[in-house]
Amino acid sequence: MSIDPLQEPKPVHAARSIAAALSMIGVAIAAFFLSTYIAGATEWRIPLANLFMGILLCTAGLVLSAIVLRGRGSWREAASLIFPAVVAGAAAFRFGFAGVVSVVVAASLVGWLLQWRRRSTLSSR
Repeated sequence: MSIDPLQEPKPVHAARSIAAALSMIGVAIAAFFLSTYIAGATEWRIPLANLFMGILLCTAGLVLSAIVLRGRGSWREAASLIFPAVVAGAAAFRFGFAGVVSVVVAASLVGWLLQWRRRSTLSSR
């Protein structure tokens, strides 16, 4: 039986935080080597920066989703992390940094619109 993550001792919480940070550093290193290999295999027709950003965003979303599921999070929380990461990764792969910025701006606008809609429906009741 495991302890609630919010009630666990501070050294355990610190160790888990360090493990999460190290896993993200490992993801960044692996993404760099994988993007260099793929760019070399395609004879540098795909920009290295686009490959790196795309792979990094997708794998970071996977790692964060796994951390959420490991910490007794729901599938909905995991999906809310992985879906935007995959969309931003695909945009980074195709359009580079401008694609990532566009996805972030569009997602922010949609989020604000949904919050406004929820508030307006709650106030009308």
